[in-house]
Amino acid sequence: MATTTLGNFPARMNATDALFWLLEAVPELRSTVGGLLILDREAEPGRLRDDFARLATGYPRMRQRVVDAPCNLAFPEWVEDDQFDLDYHLRTIAVPAPGSMPDLLESLGPLLATPLDRSRPLWEAYDMGRLVDGRSALFMKVHHCLMDGVGGTRVITGLLGERREAVPWESPPAEPPASLAMIARIQRALVHQAGEIAAKGNAGLRAIRDAIFHPVAATAELANDVRRLLGLAADVSLLRADSPLHNARSLSR
Repeated sequence: MATTTLGNFPARMNATDALFWLLEAVPELRSTVGGLLILDREAEPGRLRDDFARLATGYPRMRQRVVDAPCNLAFPEWVEDDQFDLDYHLRTIAVPAPGSMPDLLESLGPLLATPLDRSRPLWEAYDMGRLVDGRSALFMKVHHCLMDGVGGTRVITGLLGERREAVPWESPPAEPPASLAMIARIQRALVHQAGEIAAKGNAGLRAIRDAIFHPVAATAELANDVRRLLGLAADVSLLRADSPLHNARSLSR
């Protein structure tokens, strides 16, 4: 049974993902997202590993790492990790006794606060084992540039499936990773930027054409843009409320 691909995966980050990636330079602004899944029983031995292997096949980002463009010629790109190790990303740890929900939540804080390894695919998952009431827990953390809320929902859906039985699948042959030689990275960055310039040029020509042939619609769109900018300026200029919640952000979560 073939694995379903969970979306389109450009080779290079968009502006939003690149922003989340660059914010990592400020530790307090790390964009790590965590999700906790409570299962009604313990997973069968090896089952979680098989399911994550299937998931990583259908969601290429889980096998890719981030490589910055030389001299910041373009946004960072995603490349296949030729040393991808599923057992590094999927780990098994025990919840401190007696294994209650407060014990589980207490143990997740340090896991979420620990930064992801930027030289590897940007996710980790933890099989938390059996809880005191017979249920079990799975904790997963990812970088926001790897997936957003919608992507995370798709991943969880792909992991759970619609039945308890394991889904048969075949792993396709891995594609060779892109060359990381300096000249190859520069060439890919320049080709990408050339395509972006061409696309923006075409968009500009379309905007001029629309303004000539559809002046009313063009004027309305311009007015909407102005209102959005004014609204953003008003949000930025608001005075901070006097609240005990406004404290310096720490590295804890």
